[in-house]
Parts: sequence; C-alpha cells; structure tokens
Amino acid sequence: MLPLNKQVGFFSDAYCLEWTYAKALLVRKQLARVLAERIEQKQFSFDEATAIARSILYESPQGILGMVPRQSG
Repeated sequence: MLPLNKQVGFFSDAYCLEWTYAKALLVRKQLARVLAERIEQKQFSFDEATAIARSILYESPQGILGMVPRQSG
C-alpha cells in the first residue's frame, strides 16, 4: 500500500483532450463508489472518506506534481 500523499487519483494514456476529460470523470466516479462501499461497510466514516478523496484528488497532485489550483477571478 502507498501512503495517501504518494497517490494521485488520475493517470491517463489518453491522446486527446476529450478522452482525458472522460477518463477523469470515470476515475472520480469509481473512487466515489469505492469510498461509498467502505462507508456502508463501516470501514470508513464519511469524514474519513472525504479526507481520503481530498488527499488523492487534490492534495497529492499538488505535492507530487507541483500542481497549483487556478485563482478565481
């Protein structure tokens, strides 16, 4: 197992922008499904599952890849 700070929730071999977007949607839906199952099985609380999703989809890409959220404006 990898620690959360070493996981990135998306990797793609897509060669066009449209497929990259579609694959990102698939990854998010699958992650949501798995985490929902873990909540139902009482393996994670809702807050734990939310923290895991945030780490994998938001915080890890920033730390590992140096990605920075766009500034709204």
